[in-house]
Amino acid sequence: MPRGLGQLSLLHRLSDFILPKDKALAKKYCGLGELNRLNNIRRSLFIKNLGSVTDAGKESQAANLIEKRFLEILTLSWGNFDITDEAIIKKRGEALLDGLRPPENLQELRVWGFKGERFPGWLTDLPNLVALKLWTCTRCRHFPQVGLNKLKELRMEHMMSLEYIPEECLRSLTSLEYLYFKNLPRLTSLLPGLRHLSKLVDLTFWGCEELDLSKDESGNIILDFHGLQSLRSVKFWEIPKLESLPQWILQLRNLERLHIFSCDNLKALSEQIEALQSLQWLQIEDCRSLTSLPEGMRRLTSLTHLTISLCPELKERCKRDAGEDWYKIDHILDLDIEPYFSF
Repeated sequence: MPRGLGQLSLLHRLSDFILPKDKALAKKYCGLGELNRLNNIRRSLFIKNLGSVTDAGKESQAANLIEKRFLEILTLSWGNFDITDEAIIKKRGEALLDGLRPPENLQELRVWGFKGERFPGWLTDLPNLVALKLWTCTRCRHFPQVGLNKLKELRMEHMMSLEYIPEECLRSLTSLEYLYFKNLPRLTSLLPGLRHLSKLVDLTFWGCEELDLSKDESGNIILDFHGLQSLRSVKFWEIPKLESLPQWILQLRNLERLHIFSCDNLKALSEQIEALQSLQWLQIEDCRSLTSLPEGMRRLTSLTHLTISLCPELKERCKRDAGEDWYKIDHILDLDIEPYFSF
């Protein structure tokens, strides 16, 4: 961005603010300080190449984001830079994000490539935040203890070091409707915190290698999930520890859609699956260890669509009029039993 941009104090729209990648160009182009007086920016702001900032504390404070009271959506992206000193990376990242505190009226925060281990305390002090999206914050190990009671959407992707999310955090997300976790390889459990999300509508887990959806951190099976009666859609994708449907799934009386993709160790659906009397759509793809359907499938009277693909043995058992499991599914109006993915 050209130097002098910060003089446009009445500017209303600035979608992208791009910092120079090359330090040699820093004197010719904008630093974060040019944002200081741009307090009339409306709607959204995307700040790119934050990884190029060296004086993290000073420059982030100079940006004065907290005074941009008309800002609704803020995206912060670090980018890729050749810095190998882990201590420097961590220190700069945390100091930078700490100083980029947004205004209290912010509704959506997106963070891409944050280099620190901990998020700043102000993250849980944004009273109007309804969406939080975190991508590729690969060093982050901990999530704030206290949540946001207006948050409706929480999305995390490629959080390679995140090990747990405190139950207190999930308990406080009283308005959460959409939860999406992708590629969190160290996350081991979300139980029992998950059961507190009484307004949750859509839940997705994708590529969580260590995640056990049946037990808590101590190995205890959590049974009471009757509070999740708003949940309508659940997706499991590449969850190696999913060997059968977790018992709490069977308590979701209003569940309408269940999708299970590429769960190599899934060996059985529950014999009590008939408890899901609101289930309308069941999709099972690339679950090669699943070899039969439970008897309870016959009593899923609301089920109108069933997809089975890349499940060789199960496909054979579900052959029309000839397969051993055909009688369990012959009442379903829309059957898609094919040897390929159908997204």
